[in-house]
Amino acid sequence: MKKTTFLLASLCLTTFAQRIIPPPPRPIPLPPPVIKLPPEVKASPIEISDVDIVAKINGIHCETTMEMTFYNPNNRVLEGELVFPLPTDATVAGYALDINGKMIDGVIVDKQKARVVFEEITRAGIDPGLVEHSAGNLFKTRIYPLMARASRRIRVTYVSTIAVQDNISTYVQPLRFNNALKTFSLRIEVAAAQKVPEVKSGPLNNFSFTTWNSIYLAETKLQDIKLSEDLYVAIPTVPHGRIAVENNDDDMATFAIDVDDVNDLLKNAAAKPDPVKTILWDASDSRGKSEHDKEIELIKKFIPKDSPCTLIVFRHKAMPPKDFDNVDKLVKEIENLYYDGASNLADAISQIKPESQNVLLFSDGLANFGPSIDSLELKKYRISAAFQDRDQDAATLRKITRAAGGKLLDLRKTSVEQAYNELQLPAIDVQEVLLNGKNITSQCQVKIENGTLALAGMINKGKHTINLKIACLNATKSFEFTFDTADAPQAKLLKTHYGQLLIANLLADNAPEATVAETGRKFGLVTPSTSLMVLDSLQQYIQYRIRPPETLPEWRAQYDRAAQDFKKQPEPGTLQPNDPKYVLEIWNNLVQWHKKKDFASQGVKKAVQPAPTRARQRLNAPAILGAVMADGAAVADGAVAMEAAPARARAMEKSEISADTATATVAIKPWSSEAPYLKDLEKNRKDPFPTYLELKETYGEQSGFYMDCSDFFANQLNDKNTAIAILSNLAEIQYDNKQLLRILGYKLRFLDDLENAEIAFRAVLKIAPEEPQTYRDLAAVLDQQEKFQEAADALLIVVNNKFDRRFQEIENIALTELNRIVARAKRKNITITGLKDELTHLIDTDIRVVINWDTDMTDMDLWVTDPFGERCFYGHRFTSTGGRNSPDFTQGYGPEDFMIRNAKKGTYLVQTDYYGSRSQKVIGPVTLYAEVFTNYGRPDETRQTLAFRLGGAKEVVEVAKINHTGINKPYTYPQPFQYQVKKGDTWESISTDHYGDNAYVQAIKELNPAQKDKDKPAVGTILTLPATK
Repeated sequence: MKKTTFLLASLCLTTFAQRIIPPPPRPIPLPPPVIKLPPEVKASPIEISDVDIVAKINGIHCETTMEMTFYNPNNRVLEGELVFPLPTDATVAGYALDINGKMIDGVIVDKQKARVVFEEITRAGIDPGLVEHSAGNLFKTRIYPLMARASRRIRVTYVSTIAVQDNISTYVQPLRFNNALKTFSLRIEVAAAQKVPEVKSGPLNNFSFTTWNSIYLAETKLQDIKLSEDLYVAIPTVPHGRIAVENNDDDMATFAIDVDDVNDLLKNAAAKPDPVKTILWDASDSRGKSEHDKEIELIKKFIPKDSPCTLIVFRHKAMPPKDFDNVDKLVKEIENLYYDGASNLADAISQIKPESQNVLLFSDGLANFGPSIDSLELKKYRISAAFQDRDQDAATLRKITRAAGGKLLDLRKTSVEQAYNELQLPAIDVQEVLLNGKNITSQCQVKIENGTLALAGMINKGKHTINLKIACLNATKSFEFTFDTADAPQAKLLKTHYGQLLIANLLADNAPEATVAETGRKFGLVTPSTSLMVLDSLQQYIQYRIRPPETLPEWRAQYDRAAQDFKKQPEPGTLQPNDPKYVLEIWNNLVQWHKKKDFASQGVKKAVQPAPTRARQRLNAPAILGAVMADGAAVADGAVAMEAAPARARAMEKSEISADTATATVAIKPWSSEAPYLKDLEKNRKDPFPTYLELKETYGEQSGFYMDCSDFFANQLNDKNTAIAILSNLAEIQYDNKQLLRILGYKLRFLDDLENAEIAFRAVLKIAPEEPQTYRDLAAVLDQQEKFQEAADALLIVVNNKFDRRFQEIENIALTELNRIVARAKRKNITITGLKDELTHLIDTDIRVVINWDTDMTDMDLWVTDPFGERCFYGHRFTSTGGRNSPDFTQGYGPEDFMIRNAKKGTYLVQTDYYGSRSQKVIGPVTLYAEVFTNYGRPDETRQTLAFRLGGAKEVVEVAKINHTGINKPYTYPQPFQYQVKKGDTWESISTDHYGDNAYVQAIKELNPAQKDKDKPAVGTILTLPATK
């Protein structure tokens, strides 16, 4: 048989006696691929009807392509999310979706552009395919539509490596499916095996390998079969060092060298590291379902029995370090832990004691709370990481261990004894790689983990000799490989493997995002800043400037011809400068409303009501496809929170308000969820946390559960710390979901955890920089932390750039809030830069109500009914007494606001109307956030907040009742300040605008003697305005 890869030619060191190593444990079985439906959708599960798998193995490298047909047995159209678990460190190299019966391959696109294109197309009622890089080893993509009693096909290709033990590489093909398959086919091709591969176990009868075209081949085709067991194939390999070679499409070839048992080969290295005395233990929610037996065994083996040791447990934050006088006590502490909340790796590492020299971290690496680990100085310690988790983010753990000079250990692939031996050794280095005597070390990509060295490089075709030398302090080992690329096959598996190693090293070294993305495009691999996208027509590829895949040569040729005539247009998702004339025009309209005085004093006699639903005309958009449903109960999740300003600022503002000067009282309508689990918490309110942990077993997949429980601890027990800990579970559900992140940010903000709220909103900004609400949310939390200039800069982006036309007059919302920030900063002698003079005007009001919501393509309406029964709403935006609503946002997020500068005496009723949702992707109920201000923009401003979930379309919810005295207080200014005169200003208008009446005209003139004798001050003059009495 002709060999297709080339194996170890000689070893340059004397052979040595090998110790007996126990067989490696079988990896934890991967769960089957599944299409998950939203929790609130009551329907039969989506079935997998047909599966076709092709695996190509070269050495220890494997490319697996799996095509699945999913069947919807229900009588209605559904949408779902495909969840496809991957082996550790596997990389997605291909994705295809059937469009009109034809499989269309995905194209690598910048993540931001892909997200914008995806959402724009879905708003038109069409569904493209989108796959994004996500933390951990899960492949996820949304599937829509799943037509009633119809099928949909998906193809996924990924590359991975195979574990080697005692000269045997064990290939594992997951074959666990939840239902019987109508058809099943499997084809495995193996090159570079020393002997015929052997099926060790599995569900397939008579499945064996034979020689075919210089490779070993096994294949089968079956019908009506239930598979519930993985397939294990043993592939004999060369001891220790082996090489595989493939020819690329160009004049280059790729080689891959793998050396297993490197720790054993270099076990005579002189130095030993200090013993581990500090354990970092991740007790976040995602680790709750993992096995920890081998982790515990490794701790017992590595820490001497009677040696003092330290344990740092972390969830959404790290617990203080806890010292023990022996390891058994430390282990007992770990065994009694509960698993809940998010994972704050950065806080855990920051708790390490200065004297700790050797630290062992046990975590899945899914860091989703707190600051980035990039903010830490990791070189101060030697941190090694070990994990036994099925789902994990090895890239994050690799970044930590590489920067901290430690080891990364996958305990699913290696024994505790092997892991212990690896931790005993200092770092192993590749000293040199020689190609025909020339040093090419810097051109190779290397990874050394779990006792295995992986090295790959790209070379010219021809006859070659490669010499490899590895070292660990004074111990060295050399290998020599001789081969001719003329005998190698034409393939791309090893080139993809080289790209995998390169990207992993770039990520571990914190390389620029653009460099990583470009590398991914070159090798056809998805990276953290790119996505794989499938569009359903040539017109869409042309419209969005996305070149079709090479598997569609006709479309690509037509696209290339069309591209010659493309006009230079901005890429989707990139911000473009706004029209300053437009901004000034709409702003002046708002300012004129604010200055207007001749409103009716008694209001209309008959209330103006919204038009009937059937007659209401909305913006051009697809028909409503369905309403969002509640988590079990049909109502909302709510919490009342007082203003979350910094404590010192809040104290100052409250001190200026006394009972006899208050002009309004706000009665927020508390909302309580009717979810059944809250009754259980109430029954055990003396010690409710154990009850919460028990309830979590049943309700833990529902985001509303964590919101409700968080509210219970915050509002019923006044326990904000536990409330925040419970709320942090939202980050564990799906950290890259902007809806959940928005919920997390808002709720953290209302709980006064402003630092983590800021981190959440910055994460949303990275996901959706094309949405103006993202900048508003961030600005609000920055303002509350008194980071005034940063807050202003965020709002200036909204003012100065164009956003989607569905966000009509969002600039006025931003300018209203920006001028308030300018006023707040001025009271603290801070000058804000960036705001043009013509856009400077404080919109102060007796009442301001703002609503936001977290779901795109969803329509929420703000209703405010004044004391005379006149309702301000989308169809009647200006009331006779001076109330004003902002334009109606019918396609998602808000904000919508109501303002009245001079409120009348009586009660203002605030309500929201959930008109409906056009969203095709539903992850749960819509969450609405309301903020009610009195004396908005003034020193005695107050704010109350409410957050609740909505049960379904057409739901009207009472938010608050505001009882106003009708006394419209003038401003209070603790010290004089400056004002630049604008066109149209008079002495009287300046006094009225800033103090509420003409009483300060003389005081203003006295402070400005150069202007006081003029009929009106000169435009552009800087006046000093007095403090109030």
